[in-house]
Amino acid sequence: GRFNVDFGAGPGRQLDSFAALLDSIEAVFAVPALSELTTIEAQGLSLTLSDDRSGTSWQVGDGRLAINNREGELAAELGFSLLGGGTVAQAQMIFVTDKTSPSARVTAKVDQTGGADIAAQALPLGFLQVVDAPLSGEIAAALGDDGRIAVLEGTLVIGAGSITPNL
Repeated sequence: GRFNVDFGAGPGRQLDSFAALLDSIEAVFAVPALSELTTIEAQGLSLTLSDDRSGTSWQVGDGRLAINNREGELAAELGFSLLGGGTVAQAQMIFVTDKTSPSARVTAKVDQTGGADIAAQALPLGFLQVVDAPLSGEIAAALGDDGRIAVLEGTLVIGAGSITPNL
């Protein structure tokens, strides 16, 4: 797949891998005018998350972004709320990239989200499409120097609800 990054000024830059996305962010902070900048924070963000593969799109609000330019790494944390079906779901993504290599760590956390939303984002979790219950969990991955996933682990907690199979 590809990542399209768009800040509302027209078509976004297309990147062919997650590692390329992280490299482009590192390059921004390597510019002399920004290299001494240590923290960027934004609150009250409105985001549109579109997934061309699944054909789904989410409008999210109350977004928070913090980017920390540390000596040997660049870290970013993005959190937001999803309101739907009377329940407020929370999501958080954390990215930490090593400035001296292509390695990185990525963590995604969700709290009180729906099974269909998680199933739409991760093909291996497609079975959650039939779960009508609040889900909370975390998935963490480490990218090696080759940009490939070196470590992948996760947890999932399913609250009270029901399972409705598609017959």
